[in-house]
Amino acid sequence: MDYIAGKYPDLVPLYDEIYNKHKRSYFEALEVKAEKMAKKYDCAFVDNEMPYGRVPQGHPVIVDYFYHEEIRGTENTGKRNR
Repeated sequence: MDYIAGKYPDLVPLYDEIYNKHKRSYFEALEVKAEKMAKKYDCAFVDNEMPYGRVPQGHPVIVDYFYHEEIRGTENTGKRNR
């Protein structure tokens, strides 16, 4: 937080919400936007799923890492530890 306060003071409230208060609203909003974008461009949208498999050319897989702390240690099953 000291680094953020020193370099990006305008982001301190956001980082406080995320890391100190453990609120997810910022990431939840990004996840909704990313999922809409994936649908718009006909791309798969997955949670840290590996392997990603073959996809049609021009349709990449969009991977949601917003909840990496829940996915860590799941042996890349793509399922969150909740």
